[in-house]
Amino acid sequence: MPEEFLDIVDEENTPTGEVKPRSIVHENGLWHRTIHIHILNPNGEFLVQKRSLLKDLSPGKLDLGVGGHISSKQSIEEAALNELSEEMGISTSLNNLFKGPVHKESFGKCSAFINRFYYVLYDDIKNLEFSDGEVEWVKWMQKDKIINDYDFLSHTMTA
Repeated sequence: MPEEFLDIVDEENTPTGEVKPRSIVHENGLWHRTIHIHILNPNGEFLVQKRSLLKDLSPGKLDLGVGGHISSKQSIEEAALNELSEEMGISTSLNNLFKGPVHKESFGKCSAFINRFYYVLYDDIKNLEFSDGEVEWVKWMQKDKIINDYDFLSHTMTA
C-alpha cells in the first residue's frame, strides 16, 4: 500500500502549504490533522476497540472509538466517514456525525490536532466488519468504568 501524504499545519492549526509522507511527519514531530470518532450506543456506553498488533502507533492497546490521519487535500468530514467505513464497516452520512472539539496533542513524536466526532450506533456490534486489519475486537463500556479504571486509561490512545 502506498504511503499516506499529510498536509502540515503550524502550532496554531494553520496549513503551511507543505505536504509530507506520514513517516516523515511522525519522524520529525510535524504538526498535522487527525480525526477521532467516539462511538456510543443508545444507552450511553462507549465503543472500545483493541488495536491490531500490526499498528505502528500503540499496537495492541485499547482505544475509544476509531481514528486516523487526514490525508492531503482530504476534508475533515471525508476523513471521518472514511475511517468509520474502513475500520468498522459503518456506512453513514455527515448528518449522523456530531462534531466535537478540536484538541491539540503531542505524544512521543506525534504532534496532531485531533478533530473529534461522535456517532450513535443503533446496530449490534456483532455486525461490525474489521476488514482493514486495524481492529482486533470491540466491546461496549460505561463512561464511569472508563473514567475510574486506571489500567484502561493508561492503555488508551486517543489519536
